[in-house]
Amino acid sequence: MIPRLPSEPETASLHAAFCAELRARGFSGDLSLAASDRTVLATDNSIYQLTPQAIAFPRERDDLVRIAKLLSEERFAEIRIAPRGGGTGTNGQSLTDGLLVDLSRYMTRILAIDPARRTVRVEAGVVKDQLNATLKPLGLFFAPSFRPRTAVLPSDCGGMAGTYGHEAENRATSARIYGLSWSKPVAEKGRTGRLLADGYSCRSQAKIIDGVRLPHPVEILRDHLATSIPAPRLGPARHLDTI
Repeated sequence: MIPRLPSEPETASLHAAFCAELRARGFSGDLSLAASDRTVLATDNSIYQLTPQAIAFPRERDDLVRIAKLLSEERFAEIRIAPRGGGTGTNGQSLTDGLLVDLSRYMTRILAIDPARRTVRVEAGVVKDQLNATLKPLGLFFAPSFRPRTAVLPSDCGGMAGTYGHEAENRATSARIYGLSWSKPVAEKGRTGRLLADGYSCRSQAKIIDGVRLPHPVEILRDHLATSIPAPRLGPARHLDTI
């Protein structure tokens, strides 16, 4: 028999208060504290599971501004936040036990296309198939071509640039997007050991494009613990006659 799912605890009062205040300040999207929504969005394309306390589905840019302003207030300083697009990240980047901001429900507008410059401006919830369907009449397409086994994944711009973008056939697109975000800090600090990256895709891009290995924060913590905690004092070695 399939084991019964454990009941999720009620939403923390801090997050419920945040959602109530957010609505009072004109938030036009959806807000959910329902156990069903929290369970559905507790997983992504990774092996991890983390149940959010609350979910916000912003309808427009101003909703994101409202969220950011409210989070900056001292009374809500303890709330953790994670944005979510297609949920295709393999490192659990779109999961949180705090406030999940899901951009895939409403923020899916393609804002501007410039065929001459080969540029497009989109909202964060736009997925690849939607973008390419719009670009097709112009004879254009966004480069990452997913392999058949992943074609069903609704990868948004973050997933396209990271999880899939650094593969060999998509290297040019990945390099362009990498150049917009990581190229400068990697050039300035990448070889000093002071620039960290907790995402596999970011570390892969830095290594492939710039030849720089960016350490994971856990590596720094491991090295610190190795030098700051005394080694255990062991007694004489003994052989075990039986196990």
